[in-house]
Amino acid sequence: KLIPRHQFIFHSNQFFHGASIPEPDPADLETLEEKFPNIPPVALTFMKGCLRMNPDDRYKCEHLLESLYFNPAREEPEKRKPKGRRRLQQGQLLPQLPGNGMSPAPEGKNKPRATKFDHFPTI
Repeated sequence: KLIPRHQFIFHSNQFFHGASIPEPDPADLETLEEKFPNIPPVALTFMKGCLRMNPDDRYKCEHLLESLYFNPAREEPEKRKPKGRRRLQQGQLLPQLPGNGMSPAPEGKNKPRATKFDHFPTI
């Protein structure tokens, strides 16, 4: 159901002049729990906070970013494993390939340039 402010906006919009807001059949309504029966509780709480009809009641970005949905490690810090710390401490985000550090020259670099109409097929 739309909140009164949304109903007012709908009825005052010329684009929707003469249209009515359809009422859903209660038999067709499905709760989030029914729609997503196997979803973790933290994800369900996150979705419910995002999908509240009244924008003033919806979770704010700051609250959502602090959610356990985005950072499950806050819930159980003892389960965290310090993976990849060594690379980050060295300032490298990607693994490095062994070699002399020089990239090979791309093949075809010295090819003559195609003339203006070389890309058309011959018929």
